[in-house]
Amino acid sequence: GPHVAISAPGERIHCASLRGYDDDTGTSFAAPFVTAAAALLVASGTRRGVALSPFMVRDLLVRGASPFAGGVDCRGCGAGVLNVPASLRAAETLLQFSSDEEVGGSLAASARSGSTRLGRFTAIPGSQEARNPW
Repeated sequence: GPHVAISAPGERIHCASLRGYDDDTGTSFAAPFVTAAAALLVASGTRRGVALSPFMVRDLLVRGASPFAGGVDCRGCGAGVLNVPASLRAAETLLQFSSDEEVGGSLAASARSGSTRLGRFTAIPGSQEARNPW
């Protein structure tokens, strides 16, 4: 539905089961992929001394999503399919741009105000939208 930001692999995932190895399907298989991608983005920010907010991580995951294959009914499936390398590239671009400008004072002020601003990126807590004029 409209609450879905991106899609991730969750169908026919080869995994350990009580019967040895099996292919299983479900959101419980997709969620760890997205969680790991989010952790990599947070680590990327941490390496540069920037704490990425959950809103920023979500935006970077959406920004890096690959388009759905043609002819697929993807209504309600989000912006695309999880693409970790593209999301990490988007984070590096954002962090590189921001390290040249306003990381220090701006992040402290953002933490007090509840919004997150890094470079030209702004996300408002509680909103479904993140704005970026790139």
